[in-house]
Amino acid sequence: MRTIEIKWKHLEKSRNASSRCAGTGEALEKTVRKLANECGPQGWNMELKETKLSEKRLLESNLILIDDTPIERPRSSQIEPHC
Repeated sequence: MRTIEIKWKHLEKSRNASSRCAGTGEALEKTVRKLANECGPQGWNMELKETKLSEKRLLESNLILIDDTPIERPRSSQIEPHC
């Protein structure tokens, strides 16, 4: 089985995620479950890893990486023409 690693980095203040990050976490967990259900039969495993950050690493907060690539920047090898 092939694995897609999804990492979520977020700020944690006093053992609680910020409200913005908490919403992202809930949506991400739901999406990863859906992906696992859809992609599992095709031989793909979805692995979600959470990293709780201190305020010193605020600039990294609420960052989602797919196989170490920020979700905002798709890998060119994954983009296929539709024509």
